[in-house]
Amino acid sequence: MNTRLATINVEVTTGRLTPATFDTGLAAKISDALHAAAAPVSQCRVRLSLVSECVVSRPIIGQITLDVAGQPVRVQVAGSTLHETVELLTARLRRRIERVAALATDPGPAAEAPLPTRHSVHEPTFQPSYRAVPATGRRIVRRKVIQPSCRMPADAAFTMDILDHNVFLFIDAETERDSIVYRHARTGYRLAQIYPEVHRVPSTTVPLTVSRHPARMLTVAEAQAQLDTTGLPFVFFVEPPNDRGQVLYRRFDGHYGLITPPGE
Repeated sequence: MNTRLATINVEVTTGRLTPATFDTGLAAKISDALHAAAAPVSQCRVRLSLVSECVVSRPIIGQITLDVAGQPVRVQVAGSTLHETVELLTARLRRRIERVAALATDPGPAAEAPLPTRHSVHEPTFQPSYRAVPATGRRIVRRKVIQPSCRMPADAAFTMDILDHNVFLFIDAETERDSIVYRHARTGYRLAQIYPEVHRVPSTTVPLTVSRHPARMLTVAEAQAQLDTTGLPFVFFVEPPNDRGQVLYRRFDGHYGLITPPGE
């Protein structure tokens, strides 16, 4: 089902959920959260999906993608009921909007911003579980060709947060090399590079450590085999003879997605 909220230009897609399950009260919660933005909101889409084959405890996935004053924002959660999913979704959306609003009022480097305002490594994720697909049945179902942007690691961590990603590919402004940031349970955020500088101390107040391990030299098939056998959420690698970083990651549907720069 596709519908639009009356109070703001928002497209809502409920997929296999019946129209009756998405009532005006739930629509109002999403609309109120959007109206809390301190900057113009545009291009907003809400998607609510029933994916019981992926996870039993949290079978409903909610996702909001929008533009806040030119800044892309994405929020994704999983809930046990539609009402719980919308509650989690709107609460998370409000926190995202607050961070973007703080960025608009303080446009300086992210490294100089107060940590609680811009980074949320300890924020509950409420993400769906990975669907149990046998390794022999997994395949790459999405390939995203992107030109990594050049930025500081702290800015990359901030962007990863507001897009609700688990890993973010970028070009490190200090080294001009393909790099990734990802969440690390013990230290907060972690920076990995093709050729790491093990003694580097990132110039940031963000809890960021530097991995000592270089990106592995692998073909895409070898990277997939590594995920098949290890169960890791992603692998950062370089495919010979190119010298560009790529990321193969697990999707919640049990298959894989590949992020690669142009020309790879």
